Amino acid sequence: MHSFRKYLQQYVTLSDQEWSAITECLQRAELAKGQILLSEGKICRKVYFLESGYLRFFFSRDGQTISKFFTQPPNFFTVIRSFTQELPSDQGIEVLEDSVVWAMSREDAYALYRFPKWGEFVREIIQK
Repeated sequence: MHSFRKYLQQYVTLSDQEWSAITECLQRAELAKGQILLSEGKICRKVYFLESGYLRFFFSRDGQTISKFFTQPPNFFTVIRSFTQELPSDQGIEVLEDSVVWAMSREDAYALYRFPKWGEFVREIIQK
């Protein structure tokens, strides 16, 4: 079973049709240690599922880089304010070790709301 489906099913039960629609929206990306997944000031246009690796969310203040939090798999993430409001991000995301993520565009994520289970999953994640 796909690791993202397994993760989703901790929150909702998906039909094969729903899962098929979701997989059409996912793009696998291999990220190298040290890579910046999202730079501060850029608009976050994707949501991600971290399959493997380790990431750091950070921001800058007074010329210093400050770690906000770290994330490890399995995790579904984005910079929510930037993603939903299409505003420049006030934080960045750095890859701390070679990682695999599954990315989904903002447009695809919103289009999947036609499936009630997707909306239920997103609400559960936001409330977590």
